[in-house]
Amino acid sequence: MNEEFNTRLLRVLDEAKCSKTVAAKKIGVSSAYLSQLCSGVRNPSDRTISDICRVFGVDPIWLRTGVGEMFSPQSREEELAEIFAKVQIGDDDKSRLIRAMARMPDEAFPAFLKFVEQLYKALSEEK
Repeated sequence: MNEEFNTRLLRVLDEAKCSKTVAAKKIGVSSAYLSQLCSGVRNPSDRTISDICRVFGVDPIWLRTGVGEMFSPQSREEELAEIFAKVQIGDDDKSRLIRAMARMPDEAFPAFLKFVEQLYKALSEEK
């Protein structure tokens, strides 16, 4: 399991664009232990596999065996929950815009939507 598991783990970290140090913190293990997993020196515990799958959305069967797809299919609710979780902690322009829209009073939303539709139309016509 070592060689194959470590290759799959490295793929997970690469897909997530996550360093070993950050990944170790996210899954609650030491950087040294994660490095040993990535190099194939150590075998992961069931708990570690579970944590990797939970944090990175990886299918546990794929992570253990290489069979199937890397990522577990998400329900629409899970997908939206992930998006909103990122928006809550994000400090980028998109996150700030979405948070501002969420705080908008319901009665202001129709006018805002009309403005966005007009803006989209104007931008589309410039192409």
